[in-house]
Amino acid sequence: MRLAVHTGSTTYDKNVATLAGDAINQVEQLESRLTKPNTVTLSPGAHSDLGAKLSPFFKPFDAGPRTKLHRFEITWEQ
Repeated sequence: MRLAVHTGSTTYDKNVATLAGDAINQVEQLESRLTKPNTVTLSPGAHSDLGAKLSPFFKPFDAGPRTKLHRFEITWEQ
């Protein structure tokens, strides 16, 4: 499982296949390029919206020049 979360505006459409916009494009790139298996990756805006109770679980990592993202690694129980 890989999950990326980003904030931004987009236009709602019942057909999710037709969703488009900068926010959708950015979260798609975030997930496909920078999210490792079994992790949740947050953009800076999504991380700042978490609040004090959840943000400590996400560890910062550099994703390039001037880009700091946050990641939570999922541990699966067996």
